Amino acid sequence: MPDFLFLFFMGFFLFAFVYGLYSLIHYCGNQYNKNVFTIYFCIKGSKSSNALLLGGLPLSLGIFIAYFLSRPLELFSAPEMAFSLSLGLIVLYGYFDDRYELRSLVKLTFQKLSVFIFSLAVASQIDGNLSSFAFVAIFIFGMGAVNGANLLDGIDSLTVKTSSVVLACYAFFSIGYGYENLATLTILLFLPIAAFYFFNRPPAEIHLGEIGGAALGLTFFMMSCSLYLFLVSELGHSPIQAMFTSILPLSIYGTEVFVSFSRRVLRGGSPFCGDQLHAHHILRNDYKLSVKATSNIISIFFLSVIVPASLLIYYDLTPSYLVAIGTFLLLSCCQYLLCRHSWFKNKASQVIMKDFLRSLQKDKVTLIDTSISQKFTLSIKESDHQNEDNNDKKDQGAA
Repeated sequence: MPDFLFLFFMGFFLFAFVYGLYSLIHYCGNQYNKNVFTIYFCIKGSKSSNALLLGGLPLSLGIFIAYFLSRPLELFSAPEMAFSLSLGLIVLYGYFDDRYELRSLVKLTFQKLSVFIFSLAVASQIDGNLSSFAFVAIFIFGMGAVNGANLLDGIDSLTVKTSSVVLACYAFFSIGYGYENLATLTILLFLPIAAFYFFNRPPAEIHLGEIGGAALGLTFFMMSCSLYLFLVSELGHSPIQAMFTSILPLSIYGTEVFVSFSRRVLRGGSPFCGDQLHAHHILRNDYKLSVKATSNIISIFFLSVIVPASLLIYYDLTPSYLVAIGTFLLLSCCQYLLCRHSWFKNKASQVIMKDFLRSLQKDKVTLIDTSISQKFTLSIKESDHQNEDNNDKKDQGAA
């Protein structure tokens, strides 16, 4: 036990040192002279903030180290190699996105490729009769986890706190069911996340960026797949029971994706265009809560939902599928009740204004509903009649 505590604290201070060194190099580069490191790896999140945007790079390194330390080398198989490749792809596209802001289609393509590689490897480990269905289900859950983790990375320290809730759920299941490798991975993953908190608490010095959110989502997705395979192969759980047990920690991210996409579609926009209408934005902007209070409220709410759900599944008090579906619906409904006023508060006034403008509509005048578009360009051109009048005036002047 003393040796374990020593290694735990050594790991924590190691990652804290890495984050601190990253911030120090950026500061020295700004104060004195720029070098290759500060040019390519010290990227600011916005012009109004001095926070660095590539905090996901040290975190991804921590994920790699934790993953390889949590299992013997002889146990590495197709899923392990596929996860390493998928995580590498996320780091690659995430870096270019944080640096150059890639188009949504490009990011989505890389996300699909990363999740596809790992889903294919995991589905190959499942019984042949279920492998095709398993691949589709795994792919959907994987995309939800990767995107959901990014959507929740909206304010300072929120990712750290929600990730801690998710890790606590994995720790409970892995220790309770006796899955030592997953328990070790959970503890090791907590080290870089905990160290990152001291640089991400308000006001943040470092942000995770696209790399960090997507890497965490993929990692939690991998942990759910590992838990599923263990429950089925080692403990003899039914595939349905094991599936809903293993995806319970991902319900936080799945709910965020479902609610966000549904909200954008109902408002007439594209589901892939970002907005400022997530629960954490509404608590900040409409309810005027501080960043710290907002992140605390959301994380405590997630914890209060996930803990009872985990207990119900572990002690077999309620079928796992009912618990998982109920958790998803509870999270979705609570977010809707909290945010519906802000989501649709301008709907009635927009309808009245549209009717009023239609009554004033004249010939060759087109009304455009700008609420369904994220970006538009307005250009004014002279009409043909106006051009003819100008030409007549020029001819008269020449005469």
